[in-house]
Amino acid sequence: MRPVIASLKSLPLFSFLADDTVAEMVSKMQIHHLEEGDVIVRQGEEGGVMYVILSGTVKISLEDPHGRELVLSNRGPYDVIGETSLIDLEPRAATVSALTPLELLSLTHGDLMASLGEQSSSALETMQDIVAQLRVDYQAEILQKLPLFADLPQDMLQEIARKMAKLDLAKDEELFHKGDPGDALYVIRTGWVKIVTEDALGEELILNQCGPSDAIGEMSLVDGQPRSASVIALSDAEVLRLSRDDFLSVLDDRPALALDIIRNISARLRFATTYIEEAIEWSKRIAEGDYTSAIDQIQATRSSEDSDDRSDADKASELLSAFFTMIQVVKEREDKLRQQLRELTIQIDEAKRQEEFDTLTGSDFFKELKESAQKMRDQNPED
Repeated sequence: MRPVIASLKSLPLFSFLADDTVAEMVSKMQIHHLEEGDVIVRQGEEGGVMYVILSGTVKISLEDPHGRELVLSNRGPYDVIGETSLIDLEPRAATVSALTPLELLSLTHGDLMASLGEQSSSALETMQDIVAQLRVDYQAEILQKLPLFADLPQDMLQEIARKMAKLDLAKDEELFHKGDPGDALYVIRTGWVKIVTEDALGEELILNQCGPSDAIGEMSLVDGQPRSASVIALSDAEVLRLSRDDFLSVLDDRPALALDIIRNISARLRFATTYIEEAIEWSKRIAEGDYTSAIDQIQATRSSEDSDDRSDADKASELLSAFFTMIQVVKEREDKLRQQLRELTIQIDEAKRQEEFDTLTGSDFFKELKESAQKMRDQNPED
């Protein structure tokens, strides 16, 4: 079991424990044999059990609101699953199932406490602190992916992440309604939500669906404007809430960092302006039928995509090129339709000539003329 002990000791959660304590944990583990397709843990189930893979491969996946599977990653021998929920008993954030025949070990929360013995209270407290920090790191990682926070240092991201509060939603429960004050940013931890508004007839119009790690209402932290749409849970969901007041309090304590956010927003506004200008110019060319110029611009953009030193105009063109690639398809379809129209015109003209010919040759005048010509030939056989 040395590889199992080494694997556990490599995790922050158990790295501070003595080797004999970890060995005691391993000795209390139960072995399991599973077949391909068997589910080990299911998204939303209560935590409290950790698993170590001995052989085989598992997949970690989510299920979207339509029942479709979204595979996040695969794990193999000596990978550990569910160590944080072993400590804080949080519900499973994803489903884990066997991709191959599987052999694995399991450790319950109760067996962990028994393994820790007399040090269980202090060790559990340390582990809870580590789990809390791991969750803060996870939340900071999500925040850093948002444009508003992209340039902030790690310590500030973690400070903001610590201010995020957990909120549970039941299926069909409304997170906020269109027109509500924009007073918080939300990050989905588990579950799915839909962003909706109403059409002209008052019917629900779904604008988007969001799932784990997606963020909603980022700019409300800055402008505080009313919500432009409603958000409703498609399933039971857990979201993390960062209030605008908490966000601004962090900036009050560290005003210099507000400049980074201002620069970030300014850069996004400049890019948006450039994007709109490029879109108007390209659309104008297409409306005038100038396909060649637009296609040449797309090709020039693609040739410079590998360059890291690109202007806003280059980046805007890169985004637009993905959309305007369809110009080539439209042009090809237009050329094909023109050719088909020419062929159809020829066919119509030929059909019309044939109809006129049939009308002429079928008339009484033509029959009489034909009979007269035949009589003349009969009377003059030498001709």
